[in-house]
Amino acid sequence: MEETCDVFVLGGGPAGSTAAALLAEKGWKTVIVDKERHPRFHIGESLIPETYWVLQRLKMLDKMKKSHFIKKYSVQFVNANGKLSAPFYFHDNKPHECSQTWQVVRSEFDHMMLTNAREHGVAAFEGVRVRDVLFDGPRAVGVRIQEEGGALREIRARVVVDASGQTGLLMNKLELRVWDPLLDKGAITKSEFDRQNTQCLGALEQVSAAQARTEMMAKSVTDGLVRAPFEGVVSEKFVTPGEWVAPGKPLFTLVDDDPAYDLGGTLTESLRKRITLQHHRCYSCFAYGSSCSEIDR
Repeated sequence: MEETCDVFVLGGGPAGSTAAALLAEKGWKTVIVDKERHPRFHIGESLIPETYWVLQRLKMLDKMKKSHFIKKYSVQFVNANGKLSAPFYFHDNKPHECSQTWQVVRSEFDHMMLTNAREHGVAAFEGVRVRDVLFDGPRAVGVRIQEEGGALREIRARVVVDASGQTGLLMNKLELRVWDPLLDKGAITKSEFDRQNTQCLGALEQVSAAQARTEMMAKSVTDGLVRAPFEGVVSEKFVTPGEWVAPGKPLFTLVDDDPAYDLGGTLTESLRKRITLQHHRCYSCFAYGSSCSEIDR
């Protein structure tokens, strides 16, 4: 790559190849670089009818007609609810050869365009990165590039064309990028959507499970805070501390130890030896409810 040129073009996509080819055709010494090697994957496969005139000017029409790219005669739109519009046939609007265009494979189409630029006299280099645009005051006068081996070089140019697409090297350097809030969108594959959706649903289930556990623990604490209506002896116990209980499950039975009452045969032998009464009151506690009754012998 020579140290100077008339026009230096950043980016070997369709825009860069088109600008470089047309400038070289006019006799300007033009250099174009791309950070990747062609053919390489890219998005943006659908051409519109008006590209016919640019392709014709670039002497690309015959190459496109001989290509295997799918011919496109119409377009159809889908609204947010998935409803299809009626097909819009290009020929109905403009009965001309240009009303037939193509659905291209970008890796192949971009390679064809870059090759075509070379045929127009463009010096095209692949695997070369532009690290910076050089300025003399407000005017761009060249670039600093990095070759595949890592070496840095400066190339001087009368004009620098930024056709780097979304990379927008000059746009970012000069802080010219303005985002449209209406176009603040993105796209992911269906498999990635399904993966993310599964993660979200799983997270919601985990949150629901955690909430349920919290509620059960709160209920368990409530079950453990039972206020007895009188002093007495626990004659029966049905649960152990920390056990999960369902509503209505019996927890324990409390028997009044007032000496005015007789517990009779409701107590175990060991308790009967300790308590000799004529009557007794029995307090039965259930999960989320309780009852108290007086029983005569």
